[in-house]
Order: sequence, then structure tokens, then C-alpha cells
Amino acid sequence: MPRPDLIMFATDALIAAVGATLGLRLVLAGHRDGRRTLTLAGLGLLAIAMAALLGGSGHGLDSVLSPAARLAVRQGVRVLLVLAGLALVAALARAVLAAAARRVVVILALTKALFAIGAALALGGWGPSEVDATLSLAGLLALAAYGARRGRFPGAGAGLGALGSGLAGILLRRAGVDLPPWLSNDDVFHLVACAALWLVYLAARDLRDRD
Repeated sequence: MPRPDLIMFATDALIAAVGATLGLRLVLAGHRDGRRTLTLAGLGLLAIAMAALLGGSGHGLDSVLSPAARLAVRQGVRVLLVLAGLALVAALARAVLAAAARRVVVILALTKALFAIGAALALGGWGPSEVDATLSLAGLLALAAYGARRGRFPGAGAGLGALGSGLAGILLRRAGVDLPPWLSNDDVFHLVACAALWLVYLAARDLRDRD
């Protein structure tokens, strides 16, 4: 039977591969078509991929890393996930909001991200990052609903599916759901996250810069 840390490394690597592939496709499409919304969404997926790659490396090398190195890996993952949420909020805001409203939303999202990063670095633990992720999901849900109502979010169905998957992943993680003997709670979360990344890509690829 594979060791639990190797299984977790494999599920982290899967997130990294999916996120990097889809994120790069969005960034390249954004550069080709001059759509900043795609670039921002792609950067968000790439940040998630980098977080998964860093976290997976930490799981795979956990037994040989010093306590300080393990802490640095975890903190790096938390910061990258906060930045991913910021990029995705900025992408959707650029697609569905007018310039003035968009600036307000981006400033609020940036302030939230800075507080989350500061709290994560100062306090440790996953609490600040999970709060930030929940707030980002709530913001994305509000923007998606507004964009769909105004006809500015053609991928609203996939977007709502991605948000639902993300919320389900957080709830499953908080509830400690696992599938023994193969998949730990983190592994279940990682697999749900892969599905969410694909839905994010489907939702983001048709976004257009509003102004």
C-alpha cells in the first residue's frame, strides 16, 4: 500500500499539473487577444498550481526538511492561495463591473488579501487562509450572480459550479471527510479542487474586458 505522504504528493502534483496547464492557456489567450480578464484568471490558476507544487514538495520531503523549512513551505502555500483568490476576484470584477465599481472591489479585495497574508505569517495555521478563501468565494459568487443577471458572464453556469465545488471542498476539509485506506482528508480536498479548477477555466475562457 502506498505511503500516505506519497499519495498526498500525487494529488498535489495533479492539482499543479491541471492548474498550470489551464492557467497557462488562459494567460496565453489573454496575451494574444488583449484580454486582461483572461490574464488575471490565468495568473490565479498558476498561483494555485504553484501552491500545490510547493505543498506537494513539502509532503514528499517532509521527513528531511527542518522545522524552519517546513514552516516556510506552509507559509508560501498560504500566501500563494491568497494571491490566487485576489487574481480571480479581479478578473471577474473586470468583466462584469464598470470602472468605478471595479476599483472599489479591487481595493477591498487587495486590503483583504494583505490582512490575510499578514495574519497567516504572524499567527500560522490555516485559519486566516480559510477565512480569506471563504470571503473570496462569497465575493466571486456575488460578482457571478450580478454578471449573469446583466448578461456579462456567459460562463456563469460553470462559474457557479466552480464556486460550489470550492465551497464543498472547504466544508469537506473542515468536516475531516476521508476515504480510508487510500485517501486522506487532504487528498479528498485536492481531488475536489481539481474539478473546481476545470470549471474555473470553462467559466473564464469567455470573459471579456468590460471597458
